[in-house]
Amino acid sequence: MPELVRLMAVAASLFAMWFVSAGLLIHGSVWGLYGLESGWNWFYPDVMRFAQEMKIQGDWIPGGEWVSEPSWRMTVEWTLWVAVAMSAYPVLSYCVLPLRSQVKSVLGPQAWAMTSRVRSDEILGEVFASVKQETGVKKPVSLYLVKTGGPLAFAMGAPFRGTVVLSQGLVNGLAPDEVRWVMAHELAHIRYRDMMLGALWISSIRGLNVFEKIKVAIINLVLRILAMFRAPVILMRLLVSSIRAVLSVIGIGRWIALKMFLLVDRWVSRRTEFRADRFAADALGGEPGARALHRLGGDAEPLFNGLFATHPKLSARIERLMS
Repeated sequence: MPELVRLMAVAASLFAMWFVSAGLLIHGSVWGLYGLESGWNWFYPDVMRFAQEMKIQGDWIPGGEWVSEPSWRMTVEWTLWVAVAMSAYPVLSYCVLPLRSQVKSVLGPQAWAMTSRVRSDEILGEVFASVKQETGVKKPVSLYLVKTGGPLAFAMGAPFRGTVVLSQGLVNGLAPDEVRWVMAHELAHIRYRDMMLGALWISSIRGLNVFEKIKVAIINLVLRILAMFRAPVILMRLLVSSIRAVLSVIGIGRWIALKMFLLVDRWVSRRTEFRADRFAADALGGEPGARALHRLGGDAEPLFNGLFATHPKLSARIERLMS
């Protein structure tokens, strides 16, 4: 059920983002070309008559229909093609590139410099392998250790692999059975693919950034061509004002999509935390998890008291584990 809700949120937010950001731009461009074509066809007989009077061959002068009449159906079709094309590369990169690069981007350069992969022959690696076996997670999952004193634990997953990241401070600050429980909790996120849809959504956002760069390059090229042919100043100002309006609309589309996704995604995230707690409790018992959460306290995670909270309150999680 949480995956279905999150999938619907991702689909709705991406549609809103791409329709506002690319759809309106495509629709406006088609209407602009259609209007330009209509104006040209209006003057086309006069141009041809002038060419005949000047005894100029008029075969090279364009005429007829350049574009089809604008319609919202055509706009939706073109928007879908653009969205798929622009999102394909980031999504494929997420599915193919090693997860260590994604972990590096999450931790940042300083924390990544203090991060090392835990080998299977190390004590912590053997403990992690036993927890994987007890929880029944068969997907290849690597374990990374960040040599920092603060408590840190998160998981990242891709279609066929996963990664769990723990901090040295968390490992040293918890009892052995509590560390095993935290590992099982993070493995649950990989087991249920809790991170994949959000990561794909972020990848699609990167696709929108690529689309905006291409759009800005095309706009600059058009402005340079108009300036080279010494277009009227009023035409240049009108075009620049239109471009600014389009950019503001794109910003609104991105904001709407972000809020739409976060509102649902954070609600789903709180539910998946309860599910991961239950998964770890079924495998290793609820008492180690309750002790671990109580020991870590409010420093283990940011506690938001609103709609955009990523985690439930620790008191609610401990109460469920103990009951």
